[in-house]
Amino acid sequence: MLMVNSKMQKKPPDSCDLARAYANRSMVLFNGGLYEESQMDIERALKIGCSKNLSTKLYARRAKCLLAMNKNSSPEFGELDINEPDVVSEEDKSTMNSSVNKPFEKVDYQIFMPEIPEDNCEIIGASAAVEINYSQKFGRQVMATRDIKAGETLLVHKSYASIVEPHLMHIYCWHCSKRVWAGVPCHQCVSVIYCNEICRDEAWQQHHDIECSTISAMLMANMEVVEMMTLRITIKAYKEAGTIERLEELVNEINAIQDPVAKCFSGNVFDCTKYASVHSLWRDSTDDITHALKAAIIFYFLAATTTIFGQKFNNFEELLNNNSTLFMGGLILRHVEISHMNCVTMCIDDDCGDPIDRSGILNPFISLFNHSCDPMVTHYVNGDVNAIIALQNIKKGEQIFYDYGSLFWDKSTNKRRNKLLKEFGFLCECQACLCHWGPHSRLSFPSHMINSWPLDIENALNYFRAKYPNIISMGLADLEDKPFIISTTFDMINIYEQSISEYPTKEMFEFKALLHVLYCSVRC
Repeated sequence: MLMVNSKMQKKPPDSCDLARAYANRSMVLFNGGLYEESQMDIERALKIGCSKNLSTKLYARRAKCLLAMNKNSSPEFGELDINEPDVVSEEDKSTMNSSVNKPFEKVDYQIFMPEIPEDNCEIIGASAAVEINYSQKFGRQVMATRDIKAGETLLVHKSYASIVEPHLMHIYCWHCSKRVWAGVPCHQCVSVIYCNEICRDEAWQQHHDIECSTISAMLMANMEVVEMMTLRITIKAYKEAGTIERLEELVNEINAIQDPVAKCFSGNVFDCTKYASVHSLWRDSTDDITHALKAAIIFYFLAATTTIFGQKFNNFEELLNNNSTLFMGGLILRHVEISHMNCVTMCIDDDCGDPIDRSGILNPFISLFNHSCDPMVTHYVNGDVNAIIALQNIKKGEQIFYDYGSLFWDKSTNKRRNKLLKEFGFLCECQACLCHWGPHSRLSFPSHMINSWPLDIENALNYFRAKYPNIISMGLADLEDKPFIISTTFDMINIYEQSISEYPTKEMFEFKALLHVLYCSVRC
């Protein structure tokens, strides 16, 4: 599929070559049991127009797709007159009733995405159980406004920006970051692919009309996710403001606000889709030379390949006379620093079960969480949509901690601290680090298992024990079992924490680690 998509991206829009590419991919999809996607490609090829011979084959394949999807009684199938001699040959008619492969069952990862909380009037997409405040020690922080139970959804929101890793740009949507099965190419470049025409049109409206020609140059310069995130932030900020002059006014307005919390609000709300939520994020200004060089290259590519500055410029000397140069150059440098510190790498499992980097995402609200190597929440991602879910009971007034990729059950204290110091510039003083918890600490944690569970929990435990030999194998459970395991584990945590006040315990460690593994395994 990677090869097919890559070739398709190089075909001229609405050309016979593109129609043939859609037709060829429809056959690949059909043979793979992806009948709905095959039908989509057939429709695209027919819409462009192709030879009578190819059209005949496509109509026959379309009919077989409909039959395979059990839609023989649908109006769409009824509209296809297979008795029309100019449409389908006798040979093709005879193949329509031949056996077809069983439809390929794609995983619906959307079932793991919780409903969007809508009760917080200050933070869009967040639960009223959380708020943002400020302290001298931690800076901006996310706090619990009431007691929170394990399993509660604290946030569901799209990323401000999501950038697919360069080596996956032919199989993941450049707009929503989901896996592409029957994607469509950009009309203007050969670098990206989209789920469908909707994603392509939305991307063009929101950012790709400007970045389209720039991305190719950045890829040739071996620039990666952080640099492309910088470009995306800059373009989205520009598009939100409308002009560079208005963007400069917006930046000045944000910088004039003294309150560090109010600075990231748009009016009276924190909105992750607005630039104000991004501009004042914590940034890394320690590596000035490297960041300045990256900013200069991105600035030059933007000036040379787009008309964002009023015209295309071929050298820096011409840019010196442009009034917007100094402001935009400084802003791009700021965005490099923001991206370097706040771009979160999302990993997925490859076909062998090994983790690979899928994309970098920027969600301003998630960036406000401070780190703990023993996090209170987990981060689930489906495409470009993020969910933050409580892993344990959290008391009213407590700060809610997130992990920056350093978990005590994965790394020793020294390795975690060195990694965090190098990447984020702070020496971690969370409980796990101060107590020197590491991968083997669970063996020394006290055990306080509840002997008597409610009947529904007991039945679930019996089912799990019969099917999975240990808690590690539950993390690799069959997909159909995972929603049940997740909900049951949350129920167990809430019951457990009502009875056992001590922390940490071996049981709580296993509960939280299991949930973390499960949610990571269903990212897509």
